[in-house]
Amino acid sequence: MKKRITLLLAMAVIASNMSVCACAKTSETVTQVSTEAKITMSADSSETTVTETTETTEETTVDPWAGKVDASTAVGAAAKANSVLGKDFETIFEGDELRAFWKKSVSYNHESSCKVMIPDDGFEIEGIHFKKVYIWNGNGSVSMLTFAVRDREILPKTKNEAAGYKADLGFDSEKAMTAVVKSLNDAFGDYKTIDAGLPNSKLSECFVWEYNETTIAVTYGVDCYGIEGNNEFKIEVYRSGNADVSQSDAGFRLAVNRMYGCFGQDLKTAKKMVQDILGVSLKKEKKTKSAYYYNVKPTFGGVKFNQIVIKTNPSGKVYEIYLIKDTSKKADANSSYKNFHKKLEALYGSNGFIPTNSYEYKGVIHGSRNGEWCIIGTGSVSKGGRFYFIFNNESLRKG
Repeated sequence: MKKRITLLLAMAVIASNMSVCACAKTSETVTQVSTEAKITMSADSSETTVTETTETTEETTVDPWAGKVDASTAVGAAAKANSVLGKDFETIFEGDELRAFWKKSVSYNHESSCKVMIPDDGFEIEGIHFKKVYIWNGNGSVSMLTFAVRDREILPKTKNEAAGYKADLGFDSEKAMTAVVKSLNDAFGDYKTIDAGLPNSKLSECFVWEYNETTIAVTYGVDCYGIEGNNEFKIEVYRSGNADVSQSDAGFRLAVNRMYGCFGQDLKTAKKMVQDILGVSLKKEKKTKSAYYYNVKPTFGGVKFNQIVIKTNPSGKVYEIYLIKDTSKKADANSSYKNFHKKLEALYGSNGFIPTNSYEYKGVIHGSRNGEWCIIGTGSVSKGGRFYFIFNNESLRKG
């Protein structure tokens, strides 16, 4: 009698080209082919017979962005952001695409590089309270949206700066990260991680998902720059290869916004912040009733100044900071004026320069942001010229 030995070898071959397109489909059917090879060998023969059977199964992958999405979820918020990417930067607010992020009224800060949307009482994503949405301009179209949990855009880089940002300290970024990353991971699958760019942090990471040529990045950090409670959390949604502000403009913009952080601070706190930002010591001062003068030589925006003036209101809070450059050549002062005019134009647009010719200012004002302005102007002093660059929050003048 013949004996037969049967060996079963199972092989699974998964069909390729399984990408999902949210633009055209709400779901996609994925075909999986399984092939089973049955090998039969006769015990008294060297002959081997191989037979194959093929079984085809189908499974459906659902598009997370299909249909109506809930903007209070991380997946829905990313979908809403994705819906405006590539649209005209100046006209995006004429529609209702972003209205899911607020229940009441909303205010805006306008820049050429970005618009800041500030919903009353903020908004929720995964139960986490967010305060602002930054809409970034890339060559005339929306290139990126940033969902932010802090009042100030700029994360403090020193302990002295952090002292002026107390309202933003202590945010539970780990809790926010856990909730948001889980939601996005469940929808889009495993993430990759990259450096968060937050030096000297106790913990930090940037989680990244790529979906339909859109990038979703979640950045979190704990005790950033070695400062306790200086925590970061934000969600960014952008197209691959997006461009917002040029690197040179971005550096100037960062410096301006760091100086704006001095407003509303008492003189002692503001002086420490200015010292950290400009890298100068403000120890020797001359003062009048509400102005403090320092003969120092800070460099700002590529220009070397030779005096700083800090002005306080009746309550002792800082509302204005002057950077002054006195030069023996009027042409030098005029050149600096033109240089800074171009820098402000690059950030805030060519329209909006407000001319002023009061006893206090002679020049132009530009760049309103939360009542914060930049003022540039020129004058004549001791057979030479003067250029001044002023940071101003007029709403704080009366205290």
